[in-house]
Amino acid sequence: MSYKIYTKENYYDVYYKKGGIEIEDRISPNTMTKEYFDKNYRLVVSVITDNLERVYNNMQGENWSPNGEARDLILFLGLSHTSMSIGDIIFCYDDQKYYWCSWLGFDEVAITN
Repeated sequence: MSYKIYTKENYYDVYYKKGGIEIEDRISPNTMTKEYFDKNYRLVVSVITDNLERVYNNMQGENWSPNGEARDLILFLGLSHTSMSIGDIIFCYDDQKYYWCSWLGFDEVAITN
């Protein structure tokens, strides 16, 4: 029997934005404050995988909640979407950085005080 050793390189926290991304938010990854983040984002799950793209793929509703398993969690957290989408955020334990899910890939998020 073999075992896989998980290290911080494999851990990611997934945060969804309450209400999804709205045009009126006028927020970008470069202008997010800790206050805005704390008020508008909820930690959904921690994921063990290889990279940001796999986190995104794993967090599509058909993959992690194919039969609506996540519905109660989503409602409890005050969220409106099951699948990861634009404006949601991933924290990477390896480099201790936040990444914003954008139109094409991910942008580093600078959360300021």
